[in-house]
Amino acid sequence: MVALVGGAGTWFVNAPGTLTVGASVLVFGYFGYVVLRVIAPGRLAHRLAYAAIALIVVALYGATMITGILGAGPGISWQAHLFGGVGGGLMAFAGRRRESSA
Repeated sequence: MVALVGGAGTWFVNAPGTLTVGASVLVFGYFGYVVLRVIAPGRLAHRLAYAAIALIVVALYGATMITGILGAGPGISWQAHLFGGVGGGLMAFAGRRRESSA
């Protein structure tokens, strides 16, 4: 899902003639997944584990990742960063386990 959302979003929004290469979609997809998995519904024990992982990831890479989405330099495809993060966020919610009502 990350590759599909990231690739399609980049393709639709990218400026004509812009060259986009690299694994930005996947890297930002993983980042979006880890950070948004904390707020996705699920069991409390899993949410606490994801919260700890997300806190470490944000502490180590957060500023650089946010800068890559919002303020990428000239010639850098910010679209791949943005839509990779969106795809990862969608996977965080789509991949959650449902609570049983039994």
